[in-house]
Amino acid sequence: MAKIYIATNTKGGTGKTTTALHILPTIAYLNGYQDINYYQLDDNNKIDIDSKSISIKNYTLKYTENVIDSVELDIELDSKVVNIIDIGGGNDTKSVLNYLKKSSEIEPNEITFFIPINTNLSQQKNLKDTIALIQDSYSKPKIILILNEVNDIENYKSEFINIFGDEIYGIAPITDEIEQSCYKVIKIKRDNLF
Repeated sequence: MAKIYIATNTKGGTGKTTTALHILPTIAYLNGYQDINYYQLDDNNKIDIDSKSISIKNYTLKYTENVIDSVELDIELDSKVVNIIDIGGGNDTKSVLNYLKKSSEIEPNEITFFIPINTNLSQQKNLKDTIALIQDSYSKPKIILILNEVNDIENYKSEFINIFGDEIYGIAPITDEIEQSCYKVIKIKRDNLF
């Protein structure tokens, strides 16, 4: 069975590439995977790293009527390889999800979606939109929400009012939606390394 990790969010600047290139390979390695294919599907980022364990593949998306049809992902369906797909923001997410859904070789249970967000208030709508896009493509998808750049792990809810709400500012929480849609929530502490 293939293993596919997808870092996605319709909003740019949420930490998708940091998640896909630094966090997800670590998760894969800790789960016993030695070989990792990293697919960069973003016209704004190009990754060039010399690694024995991570094979980097950059793709440029063409903005045509059938955007993703012009990209053929050479996803390895070997159970010993993890395929990490880093999807750029905006319409790239929808195009890639449609492409993967049409692929008869990829089973939905082989895919884990990682949605990184930070404390930006505008990300509440993007998070909802991203979850809806995933759920429109897959029934019962495995979604992991990543709270990026958490300053205080113990009091993270007060930082992420875009999810947990704030009575003072009149921001409604979306915790019920998160609990129903996300398999897990991971908190990543702010680190000066990234």
